[in-house]
Amino acid sequence: MKRPKETCHLGKSSGHHQVAMTNEYSYIHEHLETLYFISKEFNCKSILEIGTGDGDSTLAFLESLYDREIYNGLISVDINPKCKGRKVIEERQMENGVHWITADSLKLDIQGKFDLIFIDGDHGEEVVTKEIIKYAPMVKKGGWLILHDFTNPAYNIFKSYCSWIFKGYPNYDC
Repeated sequence: MKRPKETCHLGKSSGHHQVAMTNEYSYIHEHLETLYFISKEFNCKSILEIGTGDGDSTLAFLESLYDREIYNGLISVDINPKCKGRKVIEERQMENGVHWITADSLKLDIQGKFDLIFIDGDHGEEVVTKEIIKYAPMVKKGGWLILHDFTNPAYNIFKSYCSWIFKGYPNYDC
């Protein structure tokens, strides 16, 4: 199993699921190979993507699923019904492989467990903290929670993640 050359910090959280955090000041293009790699090599069959955007990560996940002949394993959520990502996927004739949801990720009523959840929507500290609290419990045991722009100080996603991980530890300050 060959590991991609790009930078990605990997860790394990509470023995329940893997956590991947992409490094600071990054563009998603730097991490597409890692997203594909994790999805394929860890046999992720159910993926929830928060933030479709330009569709780059959507395409990486779809290619991983299609390579394994899984044609209905991706749910992609974006607040913008006309986000560029939908058009990109349609141009590649892969739109049947993704279930599109147009919604605010915090107001979305979605049930179930996922092998992989990728959070790359609104990067505001308050929103990301709420997304982590809402979606992390939906990761299957042994599954992956991936946060983009994790250590970028402009977004404070690291602080959001720390707050979630260390919730209940009154003497810990992120």
